[in-house]
Amino acid sequence: MESFVREAASVDVASSLRELREARGISMRTLATKSGLSAMR
Repeated sequence: MESFVREAASVDVASSLRELREARGISMRTLATKSGLSAMR
């Protein structure tokens, strides 16, 4: 049986999320509230 190696693409989720959020004019706190997460560190 052949062994396949998958290469994971590096994705900068934080930067992508920030770009989308800023393009829509949504604050981190608003996004956190809408997603049910906390904006606190």
